Amino acid sequence: GLLGIQASVWCEFITERTELYRQLFPRLLAVAAKAFWGGEVEAGRLRELVDEESQVLAAAGYGTALTPPRAS
Repeated sequence: GLLGIQASVWCEFITERTELYRQLFPRLLAVAAKAFWGGEVEAGRLRELVDEESQVLAAAGYGTALTPPRAS
């Protein structure tokens, strides 16, 4: 069975936290979804899940490659 997941980010050229979040998401959301469903999630459904969670992250002030952070 699945023992764990790993998702790396090489950040030697990332100088701002906002840039880290932009590069890290939505990739990390997709990795988590694939791990949770054991790689069985369809591509269309995976995109829906990532889009939905990207909106949640944006509302919390974390910009992603899909959504900029919302002003508070």
